[in-house]
Amino acid sequence: MCGIAGWATPSPIDGASERMAAMLASMEHRGPDDQGVALMRGPAGAEIALGMRRLSIIDIEGGHQPIASEDGRITVVCNGEIYNCGELRRALEARGHSFRSRSDVEVIAHLYEDLGTDAISRLRGMFAVAIFDGERLVLARDRLGIKPLYLLRRQDCGIEFASEAKALTAVQRVSAEADSISTFLAWGYLPAPLSPFESIEKLPAGHMAIWSAGGLEVKRWWTLDFDAAPSSSPEDETLAALDEAVREHLMSDVPLGVFLSGGIDSSVVAALMARSSEQPIRTFTVGFSPAAGELDERENALEVARSLGAEHTEIVVDAAPVEIAGSVARAYDEPVGDEAAFPTWLIGKAAREHVKVVLTGEGGDEVFGGYRKYQMILAAKRIAGSPGSLRGTGIKAIAAMAGEHRAAKIASIINAGAAEASLHFDEIFLPAERSAVLARDLDLSPAEPLLAPEHGHPDALGEMLAIDTAGYLADGLLHKVDRMTMAHGLEARVPFLDHKLVELLARFPQHEKVRLGAGKRILRSIAADLLPPEVHRRKKHGFTVPLNRWLREDLAELVAELLAAERIRTQGYWNPSGIGEVVKAHRDGDDSLGRRIWLLLAWQMWHEAFIEREQTSS
Repeated sequence: MCGIAGWATPSPIDGASERMAAMLASMEHRGPDDQGVALMRGPAGAEIALGMRRLSIIDIEGGHQPIASEDGRITVVCNGEIYNCGELRRALEARGHSFRSRSDVEVIAHLYEDLGTDAISRLRGMFAVAIFDGERLVLARDRLGIKPLYLLRRQDCGIEFASEAKALTAVQRVSAEADSISTFLAWGYLPAPLSPFESIEKLPAGHMAIWSAGGLEVKRWWTLDFDAAPSSSPEDETLAALDEAVREHLMSDVPLGVFLSGGIDSSVVAALMARSSEQPIRTFTVGFSPAAGELDERENALEVARSLGAEHTEIVVDAAPVEIAGSVARAYDEPVGDEAAFPTWLIGKAAREHVKVVLTGEGGDEVFGGYRKYQMILAAKRIAGSPGSLRGTGIKAIAAMAGEHRAAKIASIINAGAAEASLHFDEIFLPAERSAVLARDLDLSPAEPLLAPEHGHPDALGEMLAIDTAGYLADGLLHKVDRMTMAHGLEARVPFLDHKLVELLARFPQHEKVRLGAGKRILRSIAADLLPPEVHRRKKHGFTVPLNRWLREDLAELVAELLAAERIRTQGYWNPSGIGEVVKAHRDGDDSLGRRIWLLLAWQMWHEAFIEREQTSS
């Protein structure tokens, strides 16, 4: 695990060494153990630069990067882990390749020698990789977007890249991409390739970017296959694949732990980890005090940890951690759309005192069908063709389950496609609400996640899982986990997103995964044999925070400061009166506005950390 950065330019850059030093210094937290740089000449006088900051996990002494093939023709830097490196290494050695280290990154160099860009599809793991082969710079991001990669297209037709946007902003002036605000207010994250910075983009999950003298080509290298494959025992097949994925994710030369919320996802990961570990596993959880009712899952997590014989660490948050707000905003690179970033930051910091790697339960909802909205949307579609009175009664019943802010959406999405319905079900600021808070000259239409043309024909649930995986999972959840753990030099691994497991589950029909009143059917069946009954039946919460209390109490001064009319008026993005009405209504007790207030605050925290600080320093 590390942070990588570099560039490919038609001619050498003045002050190249200083530029690379600044880029890597901005990501020292991602790799506090080592640093490496290679400056090379490309075709027609081009300059290629590859740099990395290393967090040593595998082959601690011998895994220095950049790393090259035997003849020096292929040079690689990689952020991530390649879990099938042993299998690939043995096959490469059988074909005559010789290795200088045990590093999984060296495997990539030799594999590329044999296969070129097809080597990427042979990798099993999480990665963002940069490969220079003497003619081309190849950048690739893993299938599900577990590891990040940003691109900047230069005016001289070159490109720069980095694991975090702050490495690019460290060496050039940046401004906000104002038209991204509407997208952020709609979804709470920015789907790739969109970023909040003008001229900086994210390489989407499962894509590669190839730079050569002829320019830059961005293309998809992986697509999820939905071709049906009936199974007589989906639970047995899934358990075998999940057990293998967890074992693969335990590959490490340093201590590991697991984030444990007490819900089914992280508990299953912990149980399978314990089953494969010779020593008691380390578990970490976070909770809130004063008591936050059902949001505080410390007792649930402790119960699971005891059942597994784990060494358990508990972090208690007494109040909104205002003192770290600026640090979280800076680490996040983008507006902090998920308020759970705060407890994730704190649990990451605490875990790093004991381990260097943690496993997490991210991805369980997207691959097993866990979100309750899936059940509601499927039910809504079943009643879409019902007689008027029955249809109206059904819509009302589903709307009551959906909650006040989403209830109005049920009737409007009932005839929409499944993917569209799922996306808009989660819309936070509705179009009229965005119009009320944004300046009139801004684009109000949000960008949507970049969907692949699927192989096969997914059912309605498959369509919803695909769009949530491409959008919210890759650019929301995984973004949060990467930034909030790597800020402390802690590597987070997500076994539910092992691509073999994801591809297996994609082929099971929706009735195997979800029925009305029962999501994650396969996972719950597996959990029944691994965990106490009260755990696998438990409602999901995750590291949820008491948001409305925080906004009205601990964060009240920050809300007042960053959303003050005189401040936002000068920025040009906002309608001060519209924002003032939302803030007042929430302060007066409207809890349904909590998420909307948070997104406004999140954008302002990001703006202060990156744009205003840049303007001040200039």
